[in-house]
Amino acid sequence: MLLETFFIRTNIIKVSELHNELAKRTLAADTNLIENLVKENGREKEFHSLLKGVNKRVTVIETDGKVIYDSEMYTKEESMDYHRRRPEILEALANGNGFDVRYSDTLKDQRAYYAKVLKNFDGTEYIIRTSPL
Repeated sequence: MLLETFFIRTNIIKVSELHNELAKRTLAADTNLIENLVKENGREKEFHSLLKGVNKRVTVIETDGKVIYDSEMYTKEESMDYHRRRPEILEALANGNGFDVRYSDTLKDQRAYYAKVLKNFDGTEYIIRTSPL
C-alpha cells in the first residue's frame, strides 16, 4: 500500500510538471504573437483595441511594475497593485522571460503566467504577461 501511494504521488507530480511545461510553451507562443502586434502598433491608449479579441488574459506592465493595461481589469488598472515583485515579472526582468503558476488575487483562482520583456516601436520597454482565461 505504501509503495502504491508513492507511485501515485510520483505520477501526479510528473503529470503536473508536464502540464506546467505545456502551459509555458503555449503561453510563450501566444505571447510572441501578442508581442509582434504590440511592437508594431502599440501605443498605451490603444492596447485595449489591439488586444480585445485575444482569448487570453493579457497584462501590459511598465518595468517599474505599474500595470498600464489588463484585459480582465480594463479601466480599473489604476487600482491594481504594482507587479514588480511577482515571480514571473522578476524572472522576465532578469532573463527576458519568466513563468510561474500561482494563485491570482485578482481572479481568485490558480493561474499560469508567462511574462516577456519587449521594446515597443518607439523604444519604450514593457512587460507583456499572458495567462489562460
